[in-house]
Amino acid sequence: GRGGGAYYTDEGSAYYNLTANVFSNASFCEDKCEWLHIWTSSIHDIRTANCYTDTSVQNNHGTDCPEANITVVTDGHWPAGALGI
Repeated sequence: GRGGGAYYTDEGSAYYNLTANVFSNASFCEDKCEWLHIWTSSIHDIRTANCYTDTSVQNNHGTDCPEANITVVTDGHWPAGALGI
């Protein structure tokens, strides 16, 4: 099937930060798309932090690609932090 995600890094992406983002309806596609799609080890040194999503489905096979403070909203009630972004 065709995979992918709301935040999709290309092969070889490196050295940047993904911070303070909201991913709504991130899994709405044909093949269970993820909110985060870091799909191969050649993607490296991507820091993901302080993000909000309404799906926990993700793919992180990157090298040195940590995630911190990711909030999964399951009831449709986005917290103030997400609404402020």
